[in-house]
Amino acid sequence: MDLPDPVWFGLAEIAEQREIDVPWLIAYAIRDLLGTEHTRLAVARARRERVIALAREGHTDAAICERTGENRNYVATNRRKAGIAPNRPGRATAERKTA
Repeated sequence: MDLPDPVWFGLAEIAEQREIDVPWLIAYAIRDLLGTEHTRLAVARARRERVIALAREGHTDAAICERTGENRNYVATNRRKAGIAPNRPGRATAERKTA
């Protein structure tokens, strides 16, 4: 990161007052600018992606709930939004036996 000297000196002064290093001051400022909304959205996306990945692997809604701790409605809603049909217990086994 290339900062003009006056900016760096200003940051150094603030960092010194707070008894931290300039890189940490910058990191904290960026985190505060991004705020909790960014973090909340990232967590929600990760939860949704995990549910969808497990559904694509063939897990039932109940098994996904057990593994993730999510409630059944959340799992079913996100699976449907992803266009994935419900996985029924024993369905894959029955299909393999007839094939």
